[in-house]
Amino acid sequence: MKTILSITPLAIEKDSRTLKMAYTFARYGYESIVIEGEESVSIDKKKLPFKLITIPFYYGEWTYSIYKRIKTHRRISTKLLELFRGISYKLVGDSLKLDSWLLPKIDLVYLHYFGQRQLAKILSIKNKNCPIIYDAHDFYPIIYSTLGEDMANITETEESRCIEQAKQMVTVCDGLVQLYENRFAMKPNVIRNCQEMRELEPITDVRKQLGLDESFFLAIVVSGSAKIGQSINESLYALADLPDHIHIVLLGKKYEQFYDTIYKLDLQHRVHLVQVVSPKQVINFIKSANISLILYYPYDVNFLNALPNGFFQSINAELPILYPNTLPEIYKICEQYELGIPIDPQDTNSIKNAILYASISPKQLQRFRENAKLATEKLSWEEEEKKLIKIIQKYV
Repeated sequence: MKTILSITPLAIEKDSRTLKMAYTFARYGYESIVIEGEESVSIDKKKLPFKLITIPFYYGEWTYSIYKRIKTHRRISTKLLELFRGISYKLVGDSLKLDSWLLPKIDLVYLHYFGQRQLAKILSIKNKNCPIIYDAHDFYPIIYSTLGEDMANITETEESRCIEQAKQMVTVCDGLVQLYENRFAMKPNVIRNCQEMRELEPITDVRKQLGLDESFFLAIVVSGSAKIGQSINESLYALADLPDHIHIVLLGKKYEQFYDTIYKLDLQHRVHLVQVVSPKQVINFIKSANISLILYYPYDVNFLNALPNGFFQSINAELPILYPNTLPEIYKICEQYELGIPIDPQDTNSIKNAILYASISPKQLQRFRENAKLATEKLSWEEEEKKLIKIIQKYV
């Protein structure tokens, strides 16, 4: 049996992409192992079809501390930084005796973050230079450019070396393919982060949990957490001008920051914050809503090319979608399958008019639901994993 080792800086419970892939590798007959950078606490490890190892990952904190020293003293050379980066994981590996007694022979390393390339390199060398596949979940040069030129240069150099040592590169959408090809002269394959539909768990749906019968029109925003790049305030101001039977549900963390606006607009009885729903329960939870609001706008190139989990979950829940007309990846899918109504998420009137139209157009919403059901046959992890396995089979 061939062994695939996945490496992620996150706890596997917080990284749905790595988790789905680890399951896929096991499902297709590989021995699947995951090294996570934070310890998962809500997953029953005994029930996983793969081995889970926790190696604490401090790269972000360490790099930022180096960055602050650069800004303060400007005396740390690039070569010295490379030396620190090289020994940081060597020390971790040595201290945990990351040798054959802990891990079997590895046939392929699947790396989910360039900052862990030293660990991937060490493990590859220990296993006769087995191939490495690098999966870029975002376009990282844009993310790190916000920390200043020095930090951007350090991280871009690190990612460039990661790409050079990888046999193959993967990313999440066509837009990032173009960005990476232009920046690093490497064309990744696309594996979209679609929802796993085979392991959904039951849950009381959102309408029943909130005690709202069918006379209420529910618009739901599905996101892991509130973030810059979402037009939440605009949607709240839109709601304030809509009839009282229309409510918005904000599903995810950190939406408490909008309490001031909610109370200012007297919406506390029409805006519902729901924090904790397991990823395997999201689809069954949101199904009873009337529409899904996708409120991302092109804050940067990662948002411009976003295909968020909540988008696919909304499709798989067969919800009509109010989708941004400014994000080409989302727009392309919604237009192809006729999944809903385009909006300008930064325009309160655009959001308001689309919600109002949806609330008085039940036949149109039913058509969108039927289209979403058909789209689910193509937009699921079951389909995406077939592409993933074709890539894997080139190397193991």
